[in-house]
Amino acid sequence: MAIGIRDIRIDEAARLGAFLRDTFMVTYGKCSSPENIAQFLGHHYSTAAQSAELSDPNLHASVLTDNGDWAGVAQLGLPDAPGAAARLSRFYFDASFHGRGHAQRLLAHIVECARAAGASHLQLSAWEHAAQAIRFYRKSGFTRIGHVEFIVGSDVLEDWLMQRRL
Repeated sequence: MAIGIRDIRIDEAARLGAFLRDTFMVTYGKCSSPENIAQFLGHHYSTAAQSAELSDPNLHASVLTDNGDWAGVAQLGLPDAPGAAARLSRFYFDASFHGRGHAQRLLAHIVECARAAGASHLQLSAWEHAAQAIRFYRKSGFTRIGHVEFIVGSDVLEDWLMQRRL
C-alpha cells in the first residue's frame, strides 16, 4: 500500500472542489435544506473558490493519497504572527478510507506544518453533531474552548471551537 502526503497543486482546484463537495455531502448533507446545501457548496467548493484558496500564501493545502486515490485533504490557515494559533479550516476524509490510520497521519503532517510556521496552538471547528470527528479530535489532544457559527446558506449552525497546544 503506497501512502503519501503532498501539497495540493493549483491545477488540482477542480479535483479538490469535487472531493470537498462529495465528502461534505456524505458527512453533512442533512445538516440543512437542499437549497442551503447547494448554495454553500457552490460558494465554497467551486473550482474558482478553490483556485483562490490554493493561491493564498497564508493557506497550506495537503492531500493524503492511498495508492494514488485521494483519501483525505487538509487546509491549514497559517498563523498571522509567530506564537499565534494556526487554523485547521478543513479536514475531510473519504468514508471508504476511515479506520486505516490515515487521519492520524495527515493530522501529524498538519501539526508539523503549523509548528514550522511558528504556531503555538492549532485550532479547528467541528459541527456539534459530528460525534465521530469530535471523538477523533479529543483523542488527538484537542479540547473544546468555545463555539463558533457555521453558516450553510441561510442556516446558522453551531460548531465547537477546539484547540490543542503544539
